[in-house]
Amino acid sequence: KQLPMPNWNVSWDGLGKIKLLKKVFQSITVRHSYRATYTLGGYTNNLLYVEGGGTRVPVSNSAFGQTANFNPKFVISGATITESFSPLIKFDMKFNKPGLLGNFEIRKDKTVNLNITGPQIMETKGQEYIIGIGYRYPKLKINAIKIKGKPVESDLNFKLDLSYRLNKTIARRIVEEYSTPTNGQNIITLKTALDYQLTQNINLRLFYDWIKTTPQTSNSFPTANVNAGFSLRFNLQ
Repeated sequence: KQLPMPNWNVSWDGLGKIKLLKKVFQSITVRHSYRATYTLGGYTNNLLYVEGGGTRVPVSNSAFGQTANFNPKFVISGATITESFSPLIKFDMKFNKPGLLGNFEIRKDKTVNLNITGPQIMETKGQEYIIGIGYRYPKLKINAIKIKGKPVESDLNFKLDLSYRLNKTIARRIVEEYSTPTNGQNIITLKTALDYQLTQNINLRLFYDWIKTTPQTSNSFPTANVNAGFSLRFNLQ
């Protein structure tokens, strides 16, 4: 295509203004986004391509080589198209109960890579479902931690996200005209985090991430990873 697809980002908060939903939710925001990139792996001028009739167009005697392949103006090693709906649809919910938050999200993405040398097309598709909940405990005082003789007091933010993602890779052979699944995973991810503002410039974060990967082919084996710890973030002004 001569013109690429435009990227967009849309959000709407009118759903939370319905009277029936107002009994449970303080606000509901619906989000939708699309992003796409088109990348060439590099291109050079074709030495077998000659000018004809005063313009750079292929002529009958030199436009075809001994293998009867068409010789274009440029030689391109490959091209990649990446598209993602991130999110395809997302609901950010704020409940009437003070401090309680929730979200539900569906994502889709696809990457298509054209390999001229092969030649083949590698197509990778992904689909992900995310559900999350959050809670803000206002003005939590920790007497065990004192700064300048005073116990720290700040909002405690808790966030939990559970996601399920499916990845699938297909190799499409252009000459042979057949497609073969080469790779794929089912990924379950659990992410939790606690954030607490110790001072105006210091933030404490505790986190625990668990990821389980189950392959769809026999090329690899199931894995599980855990990442946990804490971090201190300093804001220097």
